[in-house]
Amino acid sequence: MYKKKGFTLIEIIAALFIFSIIVAITFNFINFNNYLFSNISSSVDKKGNLRIAMDFVIEKIRNGNVIIIEENNGKVTIDGKSIYVKNNILRYDVDSQQIAPEITDFKVFLENETSGLYRVRIVSEIYSFETFVMKRGK
Repeated sequence: MYKKKGFTLIEIIAALFIFSIIVAITFNFINFNNYLFSNISSSVDKKGNLRIAMDFVIEKIRNGNVIIIEENNGKVTIDGKSIYVKNNILRYDVDSQQIAPEITDFKVFLENETSGLYRVRIVSEIYSFETFVMKRGK
């Protein structure tokens, strides 16, 4: 008696179907994890940009002698050099000196003139930071 060895066509089709389901699930899992990683990285970058901008502004206010707040255009001039937002980039003195990207709003408020207390608010698309700063020497 002669026995044929091998798989039938139905067995091969069933195996390919199961294999394709496993590949599709694996691909979706990898794609979803890649999506999450890119979103988290973008979020961390935006938060980091806000911190860089806030640290820069705080240092300039603390050490500044003459601070002029222009409320109508959101510009702050410290010792003759302006800090402002243009095209969603925080800039210092001239357009080419960029401090931090992805900044949508920047405001400085004088809270108490006698003590030199200022409130700083910096906003990006997702986050906003607000803090109080006191000038040195007051």
